[in-house]
Amino acid sequence: MDLVIGLEAYAYEEVTVGAAPVGLTTALIAPLNGAPAAAAVIVVDTASVRFRTEGGGPTAAVGALLNSGDSLVLWGGNNLRHFQAVRTGGVDASLRVHYIR
Repeated sequence: MDLVIGLEAYAYEEVTVGAAPVGLTTALIAPLNGAPAAAAVIVVDTASVRFRTEGGGPTAAVGALLNSGDSLVLWGGNNLRHFQAVRTGGVDASLRVHYIR
């Protein structure tokens, strides 16, 4: 996946988002082999989520809202490390995450 000249996707994961805040996988953000992620493309599936990137924990009512089908390009190591999402309703959501460096 070529997103920006000179950058390429190198890893992918699916993250289940439930009632408790969940983040991205540290070993994929900063792998032992190769450069760390510069960004991630996150696509929301199944249900809506709220997220925060400054280190605070989101709740079903607090945080930026992403609906099923929405996508987010999240840049920067600190934002990736501090990203947390939580579902907004009674159904778990799924995040499809492509890591880019």
